[in-house]
Amino acid sequence: MLETEIKKLSAQIEQLNSNFEKFFNSATSQPEAQPEQQPEPEAQPEAQPEPEAQPETSVTGDDVRQLCLEKSRASKENKAKIKAILSDLGAKLVSDLNDEGLTVARNKIGAL
Repeated sequence: MLETEIKKLSAQIEQLNSNFEKFFNSATSQPEAQPEQQPEPEAQPEAQPEPEAQPETSVTGDDVRQLCLEKSRASKENKAKIKAILSDLGAKLVSDLNDEGLTVARNKIGAL
């Protein structure tokens, strides 16, 4: 049964190929008379504004969490400071921060 289906598909593919050949051969064998085209003046490339410089790497929540762990393990005083930084940014947890907040938090916590 599978062999007959494969044979049918192969026959259909061959039919499609022959139809494509007929179509493309007829299109190339009878070129239409084309009027002379005058060269178009080259358009000045539009000045595109440069995209804003973005940081090389984006800050993820995992990056900030890892930094928080490192700083809190380095000094017990840092734990309270980290909580204060997150609170100042309106977050209780790192996962509550948006992209901008993550960047600010990383910079502030990194400075501890």
